[in-house]
Amino acid sequence: VRVGRRKPGGVAPVEEPVGRGGGGDRLTEWRNTVVGDDDDRVIGIFSCGNDVTERNQAAEALRQAEERMRFALQHAHVGIWDMDYTTRMLRWSDAMEMQYGLRAGTFKQTFEGFIERVHPDDHASTVETIERAMTSGADFSKLHRAVQPAGPARWRGGAGQPLLGERGAPVSGDASCQACTQRPPPAEPHTR
Repeated sequence: VRVGRRKPGGVAPVEEPVGRGGGGDRLTEWRNTVVGDDDDRVIGIFSCGNDVTERNQAAEALRQAEERMRFALQHAHVGIWDMDYTTRMLRWSDAMEMQYGLRAGTFKQTFEGFIERVHPDDHASTVETIERAMTSGADFSKLHRAVQPAGPARWRGGAGQPLLGERGAPVSGDASCQACTQRPPPAEPHTR
């Protein structure tokens, strides 16, 4: 029988434990493809196994670490966000939206959408601080008032860290934000 082409489709990958003498079971992912002859008759199955034990263990460790981080941030009332500096698109955590008095999933996800949530008296200094970080790649921290849909503006403290691309220029940034219990002290008056 001449072996012709592999038949389209095949079988979905399957993971199953494979015993190793004394070394414990390893998890193997099997990918199987049905093989047919020139007349499309099935003449066999081509199987390829790949040990995925470490991959699955690493994925589970990452999932657990993310759950611990999410729990810690939620109970510390810390919101996190990230921004792509090219598109100026932001992603906010649910805690960020709550801090700004928004329902989950209603933030506009743009830098301009964020600035709309900042008190008008704090617009210029907040934009300047973040744009300086976007240009220089330096970390930043900033206090500002958050405009609430209902109720008075509330003080928020944010800190961020730009992430550098392959050429060493800032391409995106990560930041955190949390409520401040006290407003910052007034600025010292300038004297001449």
